[in-house]
Amino acid sequence: MARLPYPHREGMPPDVAELLGRFPRQNITEMFAHAPTLIGPLLLMAQAQFTVLELTARQRELAILAVAGLVASEYEYAQHVPISEAAGIGAELRDRVRDGDLDALDDPTERALVALVAATV
Repeated sequence: MARLPYPHREGMPPDVAELLGRFPRQNITEMFAHAPTLIGPLLLMAQAQFTVLELTARQRELAILAVAGLVASEYEYAQHVPISEAAGIGAELRDRVRDGDLDALDDPTERALVALVAATV
């Protein structure tokens, strides 16, 4: 449960409501609308992470799952369960990556990516 109430789009500045309308509804995104000067740059950065990076969807999700495990973010992990499933990552692999088990990854590129993420975090 959120400590702050979720903002209502009807009460937001029109440009913020229009910007939010271009993205799927997510609680964290909606909450950022409390900071109207932040939400534009934040959403553009998030959009770039999902559309212009040279990572595959699977690689991106492996990186996110690894970070979620490294920083103990159950919220982030739970948000990415269905997304990672859509990217071809099953429950066992997802849990092992979250737990930092690099041996779970057969692909050397994926193993190197998750190792880089771990070293960076």
